[in-house]
Amino acid sequence: MRRTATTAAVALLVLAPACSAIFPPRQKPQRCFVILVIDSLRADHVGTYGYGRDTTPAIDALSRDGVTFTSAWSQAPWTKPSVASLFTSTYPSVHRVLYSKVIVNGEDRSDVLSGKFTTLAEAMKEAGYATAAFGKKIHLRPQYGFSQGFDAYDMNAGDADRINAAVTSWLRSEDPDRFFLYLHYNDVHYPYEPLKEGAVFGGGKPRVEIDGETKRAFRKGELKLTDEDVRQQVNLYDDEILFTDRHVGDLMRSFEERGYSNVLVAVTADHGEEFLDHGDITHGQSLYNELLRVPLVLGGSGVPEAVRGKRVAPAVQLIDLMPTFLDLAGAQRPPLLQGRSIADFLLGREPALPGEPAFSQRRDLHETEFSRCVFDGRWKLIIDASGGRTLLFNESADPGEHTSLTEREPGVVDSLMKMFQPWREANDALHDAIRPEDTTPLDPKTEEQLRSLGYVD
Repeated sequence: MRRTATTAAVALLVLAPACSAIFPPRQKPQRCFVILVIDSLRADHVGTYGYGRDTTPAIDALSRDGVTFTSAWSQAPWTKPSVASLFTSTYPSVHRVLYSKVIVNGEDRSDVLSGKFTTLAEAMKEAGYATAAFGKKIHLRPQYGFSQGFDAYDMNAGDADRINAAVTSWLRSEDPDRFFLYLHYNDVHYPYEPLKEGAVFGGGKPRVEIDGETKRAFRKGELKLTDEDVRQQVNLYDDEILFTDRHVGDLMRSFEERGYSNVLVAVTADHGEEFLDHGDITHGQSLYNELLRVPLVLGGSGVPEAVRGKRVAPAVQLIDLMPTFLDLAGAQRPPLLQGRSIADFLLGREPALPGEPAFSQRRDLHETEFSRCVFDGRWKLIIDASGGRTLLFNESADPGEHTSLTEREPGVVDSLMKMFQPWREANDALHDAIRPEDTTPLDPKTEEQLRSLGYVD
């Protein structure tokens, strides 16, 4: 049955008093860890990031009592490389999980996350945590290597309500004292579907449904999207966010009801979504902000007291989550991680989070060079390999990235270009040490599913 969301249900989520725990609180509760990825959720459609619509009351409540990173960056503009970076704390040019389909010796194959990496789940499991992952994502199925380290793994669980049910069932059967969960809600991902009941922002079937066929037609110039088409798509997108947010609140209550009183939840996204911001739709095609700037809110009962209610401006990256969670868990960090741990800041051992540059990458199938970008806290430089362009944006004055200042600010361009050199050398050296390129056969059924979504031609 198609999901529903009502204004009344959302109001109850925020206003209802916390229910009494069904299970008694655990003695000496150990901190448990959850990464909740909401696929395709761009930061500027989240209330705590300034969005004008009330799309995320549950996430906003987590933000008020937790810590909100106002400049969080994905390392890639679509799921497969982004989650591979999150799981390994390495950049895409290191792990090389880049494509849905590649041709190897005439055979259709797909990139795989190499077993040569120690994943976040493997490190948490080694430290004694029960590990599980539930979601709905074709790109993250076990044959692509993402199940490494998980005791339970299901990327066919369904919509957010079914994912939550899977979590509850797993907690009931395993009853772990401490756990690491990875959850991947896919409801916000296109095609954006009208809610059967209680649509708040949408209100009907759009003239154009965004899927693989329409995406291909649009990019070939065979389909024009009007302002009204875009408005309809954004309305449906926001309804999907509102539906998903309700289940974020349900999930948090389920932890409380089972007696877990020390749960740290990172709510984030693998990438954003474009609605003609730079002339395109969906994701994967660029390194602009609408695809790379993602929400990152640390919430729940396990948030350290030192940072409750804080909003943090210095840039952080999704690859920072792995070393941070491992440090907070008392787990051993594997070698070769490229992210930085911010655990000392979260625990109040550092008065402020130092600013560091953030990097992201993408590469088209038939290109030898990666497109790349760097953000230094004010300026962002994009090297677009596919378009042969160098773009500079003042993110403080132009967060929508409408006006490139490459010609006007050659000194800034030169300074940011110099940041790439040591970073690229480190990536190349790490990649060469691991040689992680792995692929697996792409079966016809999966290939057709990917084609229906526009991920393969």
